[in-house]
Amino acid sequence: MKTSSVVLSCLLASALLIATGCAPSPETPTVQTEIIPLANETEEGTEEGPLNTPEISPEDSPVEGEATKAVEVENLSPDPTSAIVHQTQPGNPVFTQSISSECNTGYNFSSASYRIQPPCDSWDINLLERAVSADFSQFYQYLDILSARAGLSNGWIYFGIELFGAGVPADGVDLTYFVEIDRDQNGRGDVLISATNLDLYGSDWTTTGVKAFLDLTGDVGGITAVRADSLPGADGYETMVFDDGKGDDPDLVWVRRNPDRFNQVEFAIKTDLLNRDVNFMWWVGALRGGFDPQVFDLVDSQDSASFFEIDTTCGLVYGREEAYNIKKCYVAPIPTPTVHVQSQQATAEATEEVCVQPPHPDPQNNCWIWFPEECEWICFN
Repeated sequence: MKTSSVVLSCLLASALLIATGCAPSPETPTVQTEIIPLANETEEGTEEGPLNTPEISPEDSPVEGEATKAVEVENLSPDPTSAIVHQTQPGNPVFTQSISSECNTGYNFSSASYRIQPPCDSWDINLLERAVSADFSQFYQYLDILSARAGLSNGWIYFGIELFGAGVPADGVDLTYFVEIDRDQNGRGDVLISATNLDLYGSDWTTTGVKAFLDLTGDVGGITAVRADSLPGADGYETMVFDDGKGDDPDLVWVRRNPDRFNQVEFAIKTDLLNRDVNFMWWVGALRGGFDPQVFDLVDSQDSASFFEIDTTCGLVYGREEAYNIKKCYVAPIPTPTVHVQSQQATAEATEEVCVQPPHPDPQNNCWIWFPEECEWICFN
């Protein structure tokens, strides 16, 4: 009985050793591993230092549900250090139409009493006349657009911006001139051309500071084109196709100041950028401060009460008109001068020294003017 108890105890002990791995196998050598205990962890990390987690400041913290915007880059040179070789550049601009109804802020500005009024500044239809600081204490002559022009010549589309005066910001902030092109004339820009920090005396064509963007997602303009209404998730002009000469074509877009008038900024783009379609609507703008193509239309992303230091124009159709939208400028037709003459009929008694004024031909029509030297009524309409 005692012998059985001893044998059973041995068997149980051997099984326990084998189960716990303490009994070495004759075929496998024993490997002893030193176990180093971890330092006591706390809520912030360990006693020897914080956990290896990068700090995120409140400013850097992503907003829940908000995707980070990033401009997509298409067809740009993969090597930013590669030399850019230009093959061709624009000639002298040719202009065949103009926006000449722009409001002149400079002649109306007074820091004591100046206020912007419609129709010059109409936030609800994306027409901004704000070439002043938000507190109305400063007027920026290099932002105030007086007129804009467009034309086509030898495969180049030209745009010109005439400003109240030439200049650059004395405080070193960015200054950007831009052109928007609406290819289908629905009030939403499809192409954005920008030139930032153009040299004050830069009268030679250059691609420095020039960029071109596309809106491939069709969300420029928010919910309703032209109207001030934001669209959640809109990313504006999200695709860059030209950057300081980098792109499929290093000669695609150029800018300069008019050599004879430095207050005129001139753009030139190849028709290739529009797939050689020369029927479009266009308008221009000038902006002081940071320029972000992904927040267009600006009235959809900015606060009307605080967003200043910008001037934009209404739009004109170049080529064939496809559709009407509220962004389009109203251009009063230019009357064709037509001369209608109603003169005194010569009689046998009349002489060259005598002129009797006939009755007014049409008192309800102001076109008639009496010219005593000619002794006749003339209508201009």
